[in-house]
Amino acid sequence: KLLLNSPIPVVVYVSPSGASATSAGVFITLAANIAAMAPGTSIGAAHPVSLIPGGKQPKKKEQDPTKKTKEQNDNESAEKTNEDIMSEKIENYASSFIESIAEHRGRNMEWAIDAVRESASITATEALEMKVIDLISPSIADLQTQINGMKVKLPQGERTLLTSGAKIERVEMSIKQKLIDILSTPDIAFLLLSLGSLGLLLEF
Repeated sequence: KLLLNSPIPVVVYVSPSGASATSAGVFITLAANIAAMAPGTSIGAAHPVSLIPGGKQPKKKEQDPTKKTKEQNDNESAEKTNEDIMSEKIENYASSFIESIAEHRGRNMEWAIDAVRESASITATEALEMKVIDLISPSIADLQTQINGMKVKLPQGERTLLTSGAKIERVEMSIKQKLIDILSTPDIAFLLLSLGSLGLLLEF
């Protein structure tokens, strides 16, 4: 939402070679006014995943089906149905969200949906051919040259980029942002969740 309504032009550059824009990175790249990638990079695989490793809660050892009661079978059926419904709701929301982003930026909507529903992933060259991105650039300096003079649409109207020879300023993350970045790492977040659960159990 911030990218789509930004009062200044936003360029997303996937680099260096070997890097990839996956999961949320696909949404961010498609939402930019100009999307660029370095040679040898990739983009895709934006299917929603669960915080639980493997995507699902570990199941208990199966018992003999003939020994299961009707209540147990009904509970398992309801649990499976609820999981499927929640998974479908999340997938439908993510696909419609990325489709609206691609439509707004004039990018390939069909591929964007496939990136969410089918975890489709493509190279920088394929992304350019399929109109997922706007250009391929080997460096920041080359990127500045290529986008110079390009026109972008902003909420307040159209603007022309003047980037040739512009000074590059790198904005590092603040201490607070670095801390949040560490805590939001899936492995750390799951570990903290586990420790919290153990703490509650011990307290009880």
